[in-house]
Amino acid sequence: MNHAAKHSLHHADVVRIVGRIDDSQIAAILGTGASAEQLVEALTWVEKKGEMGAEVRHPMDPQVAQIYSILDAAKPDWETGER
Repeated sequence: MNHAAKHSLHHADVVRIVGRIDDSQIAAILGTGASAEQLVEALTWVEKKGEMGAEVRHPMDPQVAQIYSILDAAKPDWETGER
């Protein structure tokens, strides 16, 4: 990834990409310093959770792993239609 092209995320970016989640989770995502691309990658990992072998083909970078943990904790809210 070209880190020079990395743009800082803002609250509105997280909501646009992920949907409605708790403000504390948005703050935690923003606190990782991740890019929009990393957020999308983490969201994809959460949505594909349980598919065997994905982590073998492409391991997560540390920021993606942090966001994955945050989003995975929020996922039950999404499944009840609050996303």
